[in-house]
Amino acid sequence: MKKILMYVIIFALCVAICEQRIDYTNGNVTAVHSPIALSFASIGAISFESRLDSWAKINSAATPQELDQIAETVLASLDLTDIPVKGEASEGTARRECKIEQKNSYLKVVIQADYQTDSTNIIFTYYTREAETDTGDWVHKLENIAGWDWHHYYLFSAYLPEPTDSETQEQLLQAVMKDLEAKTKEVYVDDRVMSLSGYSQILSDMVIPEWVGNHHINVQTVIRNQTDGKSVIMIGSPFILGDY
Repeated sequence: MKKILMYVIIFALCVAICEQRIDYTNGNVTAVHSPIALSFASIGAISFESRLDSWAKINSAATPQELDQIAETVLASLDLTDIPVKGEASEGTARRECKIEQKNSYLKVVIQADYQTDSTNIIFTYYTREAETDTGDWVHKLENIAGWDWHHYYLFSAYLPEPTDSETQEQLLQAVMKDLEAKTKEVYVDDRVMSLSGYSQILSDMVIPEWVGNHHINVQTVIRNQTDGKSVIMIGSPFILGDY
């Protein structure tokens, strides 16, 4: 009886995970941009940039011809069919790359085949200084490509015009987490930054969470003082990639 009950529980968990992935890939989610913008506004922070990093992996190394086909598929889904594609090759790898640089935005697509690991990575990066731009629009276009399991990492940045002390920083991040209905799981503090990571109920239907240590995380908030006298607040979902 216990074994049967265990199988039922495992089956239910698998169904729940699959339903989350299906809802997400079908675009049945609210834009991540909206609750993030509201959380910034609630503390008086001014949004100034956002970024999206997405990647998918194919478990085989694409031939040069297949790299061209993948690039064509990705660019067609992104409505960027007129963008020139640059080809490169080195020992053990081959890649296709294209990018668009404008005054307030930057877009880059890289498809790289690694013949040593027998894999191909598709990497998409979009950065904008236009606060009203919703980077999630690109997510829906990428998810329209059938057969690839995409991973998306959002980053939104805002600032306060004055520096903040450690007590105020904690209050601000706690306010942001509260607005996102997030329960804090991890705290990091040093002499430069403060970071709170956790699980947001508001973002639970919008972003697929990831395991960080022993915790399920779908949001990370960071605040730091800059040399220009401003306080910068960043919100990453499911967490912030790279340095902050």
